[in-house]
Amino acid sequence: MKITTVRHVLADDEVAALRRYEAGELDYVTVPAKELERIQATYPSQLHVSPFQATGFLAVNLQQEELQDARIRRALSMVLDRDTLFTRVLKGTQIPAIDLIPGGIPGYTPSLPDWAGLSMPDRVAAARKLMAEARGADAPPLKLVIRFTKSEQAERILVAIASMWKTALGVEAKVDFIRMGRVGPGSAPGKLTAGASLAGLRDYADPWTYLANFRSDARTLMSSAIAIRTTTPCSTSRVERLMPGVASS
Repeated sequence: MKITTVRHVLADDEVAALRRYEAGELDYVTVPAKELERIQATYPSQLHVSPFQATGFLAVNLQQEELQDARIRRALSMVLDRDTLFTRVLKGTQIPAIDLIPGGIPGYTPSLPDWAGLSMPDRVAAARKLMAEARGADAPPLKLVIRFTKSEQAERILVAIASMWKTALGVEAKVDFIRMGRVGPGSAPGKLTAGASLAGLRDYADPWTYLANFRSDARTLMSSAIAIRTTTPCSTSRVERLMPGVASS
């Protein structure tokens, strides 16, 4: 069978897209986590589940002065309860990640932070100490904005992250959604209050495919929904210093 034309339909609502698939209007959709059990029971022969190399992460806007402090960025990462996101929000459909580069890449040993083995209460305590050192014990709440293209799953994940930051550190994070496929005012990192949520999906199993976007000559951070172009020249990044002799891709 030869396919001559493929029409890609952008959908802000994953559940609505699934309903269109069930009505015969679409030929392929991604199944939202909360619908997985029902689809497994209803359409077992049509459901295909397979792993792929990707990492979801938050790209921090370093033009916001307070986020230039590594202690604050570290604290924000430490208090994210990835196991809760995995079990309650994603319903076991993804694997918790601390390292940017996922496991399973031949010849690669994950590089985990020194706090990776701590319990969540110990992580929160250490993160609060870092935040107090960086901002002062009596500083007003840190205010952040997380921007991403709207989908039901993205909303559930980012709202959960904002809640974790609020509970553990008192951070006031607003989740700001834009229409899928749209890159407009405010999409560039220099104009965001805090950062943009991205997903790194790669075509082949090599750590370099995840690190390439952090080179000083990288002009675009790509996600499945939006492209965010850098607006100011970058200095020589740490990636080049740690990976000498690797050509730019």
